[in-house]
Amino acid sequence: MYRIRLAANPFYYALKVSPESQPVARWHGLADPLARAMAEPADASSDVPGGPTLDVPRGESISPPSLLNAAVADRDSLLSLNSFSSTEAPFHSGLLAVPVPTADGRWVVFEHGRQWQCIPWVEGTACTDREAMDPTAASRALLLGGEAIARVQARLSTLPEPTHPSNEIPRCLRDRMQRLQELSPWVLSGSSLRERLPNTTARWRALLERCVTGNDGSVPASELGGNVPPIHALPTGPQREAAQVGYQELAQRMMSATDCMVERGVIMHRKLVSELQQHIEQPPAHWRRAWVLRDVHREHILFSANRERVTGIIDHDAMDWDCPVVDLARWAGSFPVQLEQRSAITRLGLAVDGYNRIASANHGLGLADGAEARPFFLQSPTPEELALSETLLRLNAWVGMANWVDWIGLRRRVFFSSPESLSNRISGLIDSVCHFC
Repeated sequence: MYRIRLAANPFYYALKVSPESQPVARWHGLADPLARAMAEPADASSDVPGGPTLDVPRGESISPPSLLNAAVADRDSLLSLNSFSSTEAPFHSGLLAVPVPTADGRWVVFEHGRQWQCIPWVEGTACTDREAMDPTAASRALLLGGEAIARVQARLSTLPEPTHPSNEIPRCLRDRMQRLQELSPWVLSGSSLRERLPNTTARWRALLERCVTGNDGSVPASELGGNVPPIHALPTGPQREAAQVGYQELAQRMMSATDCMVERGVIMHRKLVSELQQHIEQPPAHWRRAWVLRDVHREHILFSANRERVTGIIDHDAMDWDCPVVDLARWAGSFPVQLEQRSAITRLGLAVDGYNRIASANHGLGLADGAEARPFFLQSPTPEELALSETLLRLNAWVGMANWVDWIGLRRRVFFSSPESLSNRISGLIDSVCHFC
């Protein structure tokens, strides 16, 4: 991701770069209606459908802003950005940062073996690890994030529905069951699993030094062919010492995850498979679906400096037709489970409370909201959907932990991340798993 700015223009954009072989996100087929749904004037007073929006004639595209003579702040780009151009401010987008099309109408540019997307830069910062551990700060963030998710989903509700059989199982259920089945052969192997994985902290560390690199991601792992330099080839001095500490902590976390998988894996895995199967067997009428973000976690919702409002949601490449509570479970699950012991309301409960500031069981009707009356265009989660969100919260933690053990311990995959940040992420997953098992 690069931050770019128009020459002689105050507006910033994000230039997102990914390998050309990566599948094009599903939103690409809905790019024009998505841009129309999210666009709004800078002074819009409402984030829900029915509020002020840009006047776009039916069947026409929004006139694309374009970037003339754009300059990359940190390094030269491989892509000539002459096809993007505008002297106008980027559209405010109902909290969701929607990509900017090129002058010839392309939303994704394929050039030099890469995919390129240009997105209005979203000011603000994500909730930090320290804030996420503070009950007051975390509760406020969970509430505001839940409200922001509802506002975005309300706008996404104006997109055309895809053509699917009415009895098709929702994607969140299909994907999770498929992944559980893929993990089953080695998770259910019990104590013999330890023979396939590094069985000491020292062995985990040796593996991690080759699979987790501080490379900034400008060179995809596929192009390295798995040949990642060991730690002695990385920066020396204080940076190397910090990396060594990070690798040691990460190795300890991976050893803890291994112990958890060996000691509790068989029971927990079978329990979650059974729990998920019960949801799959529910009548199709319980499977309310809509366009949702599907990957809205703590790093993807940005807040103002005073933490009193959400400034935007970034990265919607995972957007798909799925159960609305998927976003709430993903958002709540990205906060430390320790909050459950420090607050009277659960992480998921706080996210749902924020969501219900915008949603209503009587959606579509004009209801009193404070001093004014306004229509609610989003339905509150039903009891069945709340039960599903609880299951997804547990599944996300279990599958997330198992994925890291699988990807690094068994497949030796390469990841571009600092060992410290990866250690924090895996620690959170382990804590969540231990909490519910």
